[in-house]
Amino acid sequence: MENEIDHGTEPPRFPCIETEKAISRAQGLMKALRKDLPEIWQRELGQDIIDNLDIAREAFREVLQNNREERMRLLEATRDPRVL
Repeated sequence: MENEIDHGTEPPRFPCIETEKAISRAQGLMKALRKDLPEIWQRELGQDIIDNLDIAREAFREVLQNNREERMRLLEATRDPRVL
């Protein structure tokens, strides 16, 4: 029974995964667009946007990891017979 997780209570779609995918798509679209920007300042601005999306993506991953760890801790705590 150790390390068993009840996946039956999980939603069919995870908003956090959809958010991470959206950030990734925005980053990819910006990279593609940046190649066609005519002015140097526009390409630099495009790179700034890409860099900020990368920072947001990394921070979001950290939040997801922390939430996952907390969720696992709570699941383990509910399995402890002393909690009941």
